Amino acid sequence: MPLRPGFWSIAALGAPRIVLVPGGGYEAKRLVAYTLPPHAFEGPGRWFVIELHFEIAFRRVPAPAVHAVAGATTEVAVDANGSTCASILFTHVLRGRSLVVRRSGFGLIGGRQELSTSRLVQRVRFRNFFTYRGVRGGRNELTFRVGSAIGGLVRYVRILPDSGVRIERAGPLAYRVELRDSSATIRRGASMRVTASIVNATGLQPDRATFTLRYPARGLSLAGAAVRSVAWGPTAPVVTFDVKGKRVGNWPVLVQVEAAGSNQAAASVVRVRPAAGTSAWLVAVLAAAGALLLGVAALLVLRRRA
Repeated sequence: MPLRPGFWSIAALGAPRIVLVPGGGYEAKRLVAYTLPPHAFEGPGRWFVIELHFEIAFRRVPAPAVHAVAGATTEVAVDANGSTCASILFTHVLRGRSLVVRRSGFGLIGGRQELSTSRLVQRVRFRNFFTYRGVRGGRNELTFRVGSAIGGLVRYVRILPDSGVRIERAGPLAYRVELRDSSATIRRGASMRVTASIVNATGLQPDRATFTLRYPARGLSLAGAAVRSVAWGPTAPVVTFDVKGKRVGNWPVLVQVEAAGSNQAAASVVRVRPAAGTSAWLVAVLAAAGALLLGVAALLVLRRRA
């Protein structure tokens, strides 16, 4: 396999068809070997990515056995030279009287992936970088495997032909979060926008990013959702939150961003001052109090002169 950017399918690596059948056992695996030049390494300018696309089929669990199967886990994984670079976990969960399968995975390209479904057959795509130990000069080994806590629960796992290894020039995502229009002063009852943007992004761009606004509910209110999942697109995403001042004070706001397994945040302060009507009322009260004090003082002076 040459050390240049590109994609090499499992067929190009010498395994045109991979089907894992645990059968009555608990695990099945398939090893695929390939050779890299002596100076091969995982790092700047040459990043190895596993692109995994597979189909998994579970057996239907009869009603009397659902309680025994609830909580059982199944893992589909890929190891590069013994170091795991892809791991997707399936957990059978009891909902009412039936089972659903909860799927979860985490990678440095797609971030966290979670889904619950009652389907017995699922197709899954997963991408992630190899570990540093997963790349070396000479003989390299990819191990595709499936393991289940209950024998016979999995009918098969089929590794689809568009699975393989890709070499990218860009490495893991790095970025910074910046807030605009957030360090501001507003009146109580007035609204303002807190705009969060991703800046100085480098590395392989993910498909999506999740923005979460955290704020003190006793001082501020929010119009809309506090958590926004948005597509990354050709440019880094920008998300705007509309907040309203509820109570006078200085209220901290924090925007957290999760993308491709990386979490970054930025914080600022929204200053809420009394409403305009409240200020006018206070001025009127102070003026009346001042006039009253002047009247009392004048009365005292007149009494002394008398």
